[in-house]
Amino acid sequence: MKDLEKELEERDQKLAELESKIAELVKENDRLRDLLESKAEAKSSRKPRFSGNYSGQSKGRQSKKKGRGKGATGRRPGRDK
Repeated sequence: MKDLEKELEERDQKLAELESKIAELVKENDRLRDLLESKAEAKSSRKPRFSGNYSGQSKGRQSKKKGRGKGATGRRPGRDK
């Protein structure tokens, strides 16, 4: 009888140790999840800061400076020298 009682006490003690270990691991898991979420927020992309206006109306207001393009290189017909 005493052997069985001793076994039950040892088993109860092991169960208590395991329960405390589980509680500790759950706490650590929650802490790591929070840390991971904060890291993910830190690495997430930010919204672009858009200050320009790409509408068609703004294109018409821009100056229409069109300079003469760069001339072609190489042999040009009609130039004898």
